[in-house]
Amino acid sequence: MSDTLYTSERITEIMKDFQQALQNADNFPKNDDPKNYRQFWVSFRGEGASLFGLTNYLLKETSVKKEKPPGAFSTDK
Repeated sequence: MSDTLYTSERITEIMKDFQQALQNADNFPKNDDPKNYRQFWVSFRGEGASLFGLTNYLLKETSVKKEKPPGAFSTDK
């Protein structure tokens, strides 16, 4: 197994899934029963959570790189 939590393929998958969920919600018919909107809430709980995790991971990676000078020794495990 790779040490990389988010491969480029996984990042692409997360972004495409979230984009599709947004498109589906955006195309929800205005005259449809509002209770039918639940499918989008469920979708955002899944795809939104993945995107949130990816964002937190990238923010952490960015802040770690800013804090440590190149070649610095790390004791992180």
